[in-house]
Amino acid sequence: MRRSYSLLACLGAFAIALILPLLALAGIGIYKFSAAERARLEALADSANQETVLLINQEITMRGALLQALATAPSLRNGDLAAFEEQLRELARVKRLQFIMIDPSGQQIINTNMTSGVSLPRTGNRELYHEAFLTADIHVSNLFVGSITGAYLLQVSIPIRRQEKLIGTLSAILHPARLAEILREGIPGGPFYATVLDRKGVVVATTADHGEVVGKPLKALSDGCSGSKGGLSMANSEGVPIFAYCRRSSFSGWIIAAAVERDALAAPLEDSLKLLASVGFCLALFATTCAYWIGRRLTRAQGALVGAAKVIGQGQLVTSFVTPWTEANIVGNALVEASRTLGGHASALWQTNQDLEQRVISRTRELESKTSLLQTTLDTMEQGLIVISLDGRVPICSAQARKLLDLPASLMDAAPALDTVLDFQDARDEHARLSDTVRASLKPRPGDGQSVFEYERANGTILQINTVEVKRGGGFVRTVTDITKRARHEQELEEAKNAAEQASRAKGDFLATISHEMRTPLNAMIGYSDLLSQEGKLSFAVRRYAERIQGAGTALLSLIDDILDLGRIEAGVIDVRSEPFVLESLLNSALSIVRPMADAKNLRLDFELHCQPNACFLGDQDRLRQVLLNLLSNAIKFTKVGGVTLLVRQRLGEDDRHILHVAVADTGIGIAPSDQKYLFQRFHQVDPSMNRRFEGAGLGLAISKRLVEHLGGRIGMMSSFGAGSTFWFETPLRAAVAPQSDRLTSVTARSDAARSENRHILVVEDVVMNQELARELLEIAGHIVDIVDNGIEAVAAAKTGMYDLILMDLSMPEMDGLTATRLIREAGIDAQRMPIVACTANVFASREAALQDVGMNAYLRKPLRQIELYETIERVLGSPVQGEKISRSRAKMGARSDLDVVTLLGPARVVAALDVLCNDLDALSMPEAFDEPNRKRTARSAHAVISTACMLEMTELAESCRNLEVACEGGTDLALVAGQIRPLIVRSVSQARDLREELLGRIG
Repeated sequence: MRRSYSLLACLGAFAIALILPLLALAGIGIYKFSAAERARLEALADSANQETVLLINQEITMRGALLQALATAPSLRNGDLAAFEEQLRELARVKRLQFIMIDPSGQQIINTNMTSGVSLPRTGNRELYHEAFLTADIHVSNLFVGSITGAYLLQVSIPIRRQEKLIGTLSAILHPARLAEILREGIPGGPFYATVLDRKGVVVATTADHGEVVGKPLKALSDGCSGSKGGLSMANSEGVPIFAYCRRSSFSGWIIAAAVERDALAAPLEDSLKLLASVGFCLALFATTCAYWIGRRLTRAQGALVGAAKVIGQGQLVTSFVTPWTEANIVGNALVEASRTLGGHASALWQTNQDLEQRVISRTRELESKTSLLQTTLDTMEQGLIVISLDGRVPICSAQARKLLDLPASLMDAAPALDTVLDFQDARDEHARLSDTVRASLKPRPGDGQSVFEYERANGTILQINTVEVKRGGGFVRTVTDITKRARHEQELEEAKNAAEQASRAKGDFLATISHEMRTPLNAMIGYSDLLSQEGKLSFAVRRYAERIQGAGTALLSLIDDILDLGRIEAGVIDVRSEPFVLESLLNSALSIVRPMADAKNLRLDFELHCQPNACFLGDQDRLRQVLLNLLSNAIKFTKVGGVTLLVRQRLGEDDRHILHVAVADTGIGIAPSDQKYLFQRFHQVDPSMNRRFEGAGLGLAISKRLVEHLGGRIGMMSSFGAGSTFWFETPLRAAVAPQSDRLTSVTARSDAARSENRHILVVEDVVMNQELARELLEIAGHIVDIVDNGIEAVAAAKTGMYDLILMDLSMPEMDGLTATRLIREAGIDAQRMPIVACTANVFASREAALQDVGMNAYLRKPLRQIELYETIERVLGSPVQGEKISRSRAKMGARSDLDVVTLLGPARVVAALDVLCNDLDALSMPEAFDEPNRKRTARSAHAVISTACMLEMTELAESCRNLEVACEGGTDLALVAGQIRPLIVRSVSQARDLREELLGRIG
């Protein structure tokens, strides 16, 4: 509704509207006058500022010119300081000036204010002459206190050089009083005054008579004039507001300001405002009088109109209306016509009101019937229903909701606030078990949407609370459902599922444990049968028995390995690595392993590769090789004549992945359709009879299936009984870039290595026993071995390019293995491609990173193990070991422990190793071995013991010496380590000597 205003108020506003333009014009005129007056004063201040800057610069320039003239005096150039001093004193007397000459150390040489011949003081203020020395031209100082007079002084200085050598400075003293006189000359009369600040913002001179201000800082003015010039409002040193123009002198860097008090600027404006106030008051008085007279006349007509309106409001008729104002009479006549029309409308409204009352009574009866039906429906629902309004109240709560939530009817029938209901439930710890997030959802807010949660009451009932927001601001509907039976059923299912998984894990753990326990006696059985079969004095029958024992043990070990793999897969602990590999190299490696089996049965082994040459993928090549070897071995096992074909294809799948399809087809016995569905199950065999023709536990295909599925692929087969079988699998792989030659052996190098019949290997080792052990192990495999003692010889030998691989020890005298490897990699292309394998007793995480950084391809932990050594060489060179002897050796070595070091090297060499070990241990047992100066020597002795102890299977001693070496290198207190390791050293010396005596007994 629009606000109404009185007639007098409107007339007053009209009068004000007439007066305001006049006042505005007068104000503009006054403002223009005062602005012009202020601009005139500011222009005078700016002009005065320019004039004072010019005068002060002239004063400084004049003194600088005088000093420059004196600097060229002949007496000064000739080094006659006495004559030069006489000249200065004469000039100082005539010009009434003071001159000072200072040498580079700050010692005054000449001071015209002091008597000639008197010892002159050293200048204490280093800044006065130091800056002048660094300036090539005239230098003006900041304000300082004279060391003799104690008064504030300034000085203009120039450096004096003789033959390009600085001999001192010549300065002319400038008194602040002289600057004050110059300021007064440049400042006009009236409210103006000027101030000069030095470069530090300290007052040098001023024309204002406000007390002693020279020597005081004026930070507001110095901060306001940060550039070459500026204007600012501020307070002077006495706190009086001023407006100042300031400029920075280009000669001295001083700030020179001309200021005028703000009261002087504001005076014209104040006088003008007083005049404007007088004129405004007169105009307002006249306008108010006129408005009052007119308002009285209009108020009478207004009273007549109000009276007529009241008559109409009472339902009576207005017959006539007359006033002195024509406009009022027009309104009054309109009121007369309105009163007649309203009388007719009132009669019609009364009749309409009677009709509406009858309709309301009928609609109320209908709503009562529908409400009764809705309440009956709510009371018979299995779910409880609660309605929450937007204002936070609960107008509806069904009987089932009250029952499930245990809410009293007396509380809910009163349509309570939701907060009241929640407080009632909290008082009975109804929500004690709810989380903070769920508790927050108990009070819904617009925009939350739907929320669902479950909770268990104290009586064991489990409720589901579902809250839904009604569209278009209708509030919220909350349902309460008793889900106790359903929750109990789900809990029972979850417990049954957990029990089944626990049983499965227990079964897998049992298989893994029992398989590991079986390995220990089995390894001994295979190892000793192998040693027995290699004995040259055995009869043919005994040798055959030993070979059969060895074959049976190998088959049993293969079965245990399959059980272990199956246990790991079912226990979910199988690891899948993702690394780049060359597909063709992987396939060739698998074929080379099974080719001896095919050759033994005169079977053809074909290979078809329908992929790009040297294609590289990202995946777990070890797991793929394991599946491929299972399929190839099975195909050869069940094929008597014909051959086996390996077919490999590749196609593009989803997400830019490549689908690798591998199929192994044979011409063997085939599989009946009734047996095909059992092939990929554990321990299933096509021929399970007691006299079956083919050995095996039936785990290979089951393991292959789980491995392929673990890699995200699938496996299957096609077979016809008596016509052969085809087993295939598919797995997704991502394309990868072929490994670089500085980290891994290139594909070309691997192909070249595969074509050679044996390897030429360089062993870099400083311990004689380790040299002999490495030679024996490598020569057993058919390799050609060269040995060098240190890194320097290794670098020289590697440059010849005649070696296929280098076994590099890390800790050696003269040059260690890391340095030697780095130098070999830097030697050239052939040396960069040469594989290098580190051999060390210490392989820590930090050292692994160092091995990769210098370019080593792999590492072996001492003592060297035959299987690990051969597999590492095969992996690095990219092909299996060649030769009939090595193939037979690998078939044996896959199922037995390494050879005993005494058997491998012989008792004599082991005795020599024990002698070396005892000497090193004697050195560590000396009291001075753990002194701080002998830290490096102790580390070398500990490293030597590690190598020999590892070779002799003295594990505890090797580990303790490894910790000692780390302590020596890391700065640990050796006194603490000594107390722990010395008892072990004494015990180890005794063991070593007992073993030595035993071996000497064998030799004797």
